[in-house]
Amino acid sequence: MVVEAFASVFGVEWRYSQDWVCHFAKSEEYILVKPSTYMNESGEAVRAVANYFSVKSGDVLIVHDEVDLEFGKIRLTFNGSSAGHHGVESVNKSLGTQDFARLRIGVGRPSAGEAGLRNDKPPIGVDRYVLADFTEDEQAKLADIIAKCGDAIKSYLAEGIVATMNKFN
Repeated sequence: MVVEAFASVFGVEWRYSQDWVCHFAKSEEYILVKPSTYMNESGEAVRAVANYFSVKSGDVLIVHDEVDLEFGKIRLTFNGSSAGHHGVESVNKSLGTQDFARLRIGVGRPSAGEAGLRNDKPPIGVDRYVLADFTEDEQAKLADIIAKCGDAIKSYLAEGIVATMNKFN
């Protein structure tokens, strides 16, 4: 949602590459990538695009959901572990390094009820939770969160990761 909104604001158009297994949008300043693989294999598309356009891993910014942050919080990091996020693990493996920036967008964890710890419901795992629809309350907040993420991406492009971390973390 964040990269789609960013592309829309700046008027870049998405194209599909079967070779790279992704949708991508390119401007003179940046390339946006939406892998069309399973999330666990998303690094393949990142590597293919980075290789083709000679993008260094240190210039890559991965935007992803983060269950270890409360809903709506964002954090920028550089050179961190995947913390169990399989998409980030795939990027680490495909690029052969952890030396890239991450924009982590908090989605929180399932509540006790959602996790099936109450009401005799079967548990909802984190994998299903992150793919579930947002609640009405969360949907009402999404536009502001997406706009803040867009501002963070603009800052990253203009000022780099350190200045952006100082501004948004």
